Amino acid sequence: MENKENFYNVTEDLSNLVYVVRDCNLPDKIAQKYNVGMIIREKGFCDATYIIGGMSTSHRFTILSNQFFDMSSFDEDNKGLCVTNKDARFKVLDKFTINDKTQITLLELPRNGKWKNFKDMTYIIEKRLAQDAREKFAILSKAEPLPQQNTKAMLARFDSPLGMNDDGEMFPLE
Repeated sequence: MENKENFYNVTEDLSNLVYVVRDCNLPDKIAQKYNVGMIIREKGFCDATYIIGGMSTSHRFTILSNQFFDMSSFDEDNKGLCVTNKDARFKVLDKFTINDKTQITLLELPRNGKWKNFKDMTYIIEKRLAQDAREKFAILSKAEPLPQQNTKAMLARFDSPLGMNDDGEMFPLE
């Protein structure tokens, strides 16, 4: 490779990824808008949890990230709450359904404009991450929901789409 300035080392920005989830009930017209390879931008803060069990909802956003902030010191009920900054961008790596449960796997992209490296490129690691998320989901789809994740307050906190408003209008990437 002659021009090292144009080389993007994806592994640097994707090291130490953790799985967090956000369970919700998405209408079909909203769920159908998530297509593998697309990049979305969440305008607000994105809440999720790192305590993962079975689902009582129809959809799960599984988010792979190294940018979420652990909010457990403020979390009296041990719900594993974590949050990422507003204007986070995510790439849809996979959409996978088992029985009546659908997982939408998202990769939180690097900030400072580096997210643009993912617009027209698919990295090998993306396929590996998607496959790993499928395998975990296949196991968890048979598990019981955890009581602390299945409260009305927690379900209400997560019950909205990411990257779009409730009417399905996508937020602009920039």
